[in-house]
Order: sequence, then structure tokens, then C-alpha cells
Amino acid sequence: ASSSSSYDNMMTISSGLTLHWKVDSTYWYGMLVYTDSAWVAIGPSNKGYMVGSDVIMGLPSDSTVYLYDLTAKTTGGIEKMSSQTALSSGAISQASSTTTMTFTVLLDQSSFDVSRSGSQSFIWAYGTSNSLAYHKDRGAFSLDLTTCSTSTVTTDELSTSVVLAHGALMLLA
Repeated sequence: ASSSSSYDNMMTISSGLTLHWKVDSTYWYGMLVYTDSAWVAIGPSNKGYMVGSDVIMGLPSDSTVYLYDLTAKTTGGIEKMSSQTALSSGAISQASSTTTMTFTVLLDQSSFDVSRSGSQSFIWAYGTSNSLAYHKDRGAFSLDLTTCSTSTVTTDELSTSVVLAHGALMLLA
């Protein structure tokens, strides 16, 4: 249950980042709360990868909430979607060093594909400031919006520790 009366469900995504939501037959109503002052983003993803995903991003520096295509792992690869029709409403605010982004998204849209039911992967991130720049933290999880079933999504991207271990073993060979 959500601690906010406007939403039915809540999950802690990471330390300091919480998602509140409810769904009906047409919309996903969400509130992403981060306990610091920075931009925030969340969206559906194919297997938890950044590139190729779409997100709802709130930029406090511009007081905007838009849908974005993520086409590269650079700020240049974060492109505002040409069609914002899947985003019915969005707002971002800050108070007492807490950032709150609210949004309403049409379900089952091809341009921003969030399903009412069934497990799906989502990615999330937040920045170090109110303006878009490299993320302070990010991750992925799987969620069924109707049943609230969650799990961690493991991506095939190599972690830094794997790369370092591989390098160390090559030096020993």
C-alpha cells in the first residue's frame, strides 16, 4: 500500500527513491519521489538496458516532464520524443530537498509501451543536479503494475568488477 492516499501501491526502488502508482483500464498514474534535489527518470525497457528504452524524465531546472528516447549512453543520446501523446500529464516539484515527479501515462501505447498487467522491465535513474547530466545512480527492475510482483533485472552488460578481474587474469597469463 502507498503512503500517499492518491496511489494504491508503493515500492522502494533504491535508497532514497520510491515509486507510488495505481492503474485503471486506461492509465498508469505514478509518483516518483527522490530524497534529494535532482532530475529523475523512469520508463519501460527491453531487458533493463538504457539504450533503446523510453523514459519519463522530470527536469526541475526547466520545470518540465517529457517522454524521451534513449539512443546512446551520453546526454546527446537523450532525445525528447516527437510524440508526447502517451503522456497525459506530468509535473515536477521540489520541497525540503525532495524531488517529486508525478505523471499519468496511457497504457498499451506503441510509442511508450507500458502494460497494465504482466511482468515488464523498467529502468530508473536520478542525477546529481536539477539539470540533465550524467546520472548519480541508475538501475532496472521488473514489475507487474497490477499484482505488484517485483524482481531485480540483471542485464548482460559487463560490470566494472568483471572487466577488472578479466584484466588481472590476462596479466597473470
